[in-house]
Amino acid sequence: MLNRGLMCQSSWNSTTYFIVLEDGEEQVKSLVGKQRKTPLYKAVKLAANLNIKEYCYPCIQDAVQQVINECPGKSDAQIWYDYCTVRYSQDNFFGMFDASQNALVRNQDDYKDPESYELGPLFEDIISKAVEHASGGIGTGKVDLPDSHTLYGAAQCTTDPRPFDCAQCLGAAVKEFDDFCKPKRGCRVYLSSCAVRYEIYNFLPPMMLGLRRFKVKLWKS
Repeated sequence: MLNRGLMCQSSWNSTTYFIVLEDGEEQVKSLVGKQRKTPLYKAVKLAANLNIKEYCYPCIQDAVQQVINECPGKSDAQIWYDYCTVRYSQDNFFGMFDASQNALVRNQDDYKDPESYELGPLFEDIISKAVEHASGGIGTGKVDLPDSHTLYGAAQCTTDPRPFDCAQCLGAAVKEFDDFCKPKRGCRVYLSSCAVRYEIYNFLPPMMLGLRRFKVKLWKS
């Protein structure tokens, strides 16, 4: 699997930890942490509407192995994939709006008429859907383009931030479209608490943005 971005920072002396998913199946072989009074906060975020064993477990295993290889002894790490995101930190990030770390992926090809990309109105509607209580933090939408293409968009927050914080995070992510993505035919922006994406092909479920929160337990070796 191809990771879409990796962040690791701050160092401590390492002890091996094991993450076990709440259904009892050990999927994460080890994470780097330290035996200390400060707890190690961790999250596994999965794409919505996917077969967990077929897509999510392999994604988690691959993500954690990458973190182990690339972030030895680090106290804060996050990695983004299409199907999952894994993060651990010595700071409690649950329920917090966090746009401090990001990964950006854009299509290599330019769109011939970027001004016809109605990203603003499209994502205003998508974000309004994502912050609704019953949405699970997910919003999707599409708009027809003048050249007979259809522009598809999606936004997703982790399930723990409040609606206001979710909207703030998604607004910050969408702003990256103007700064980083135009005039590309597709682009994704992953922040720690949310993600947004647009394409001129239908990428919507079963493949979403890899940010559904999944409960985990932490065990020290």
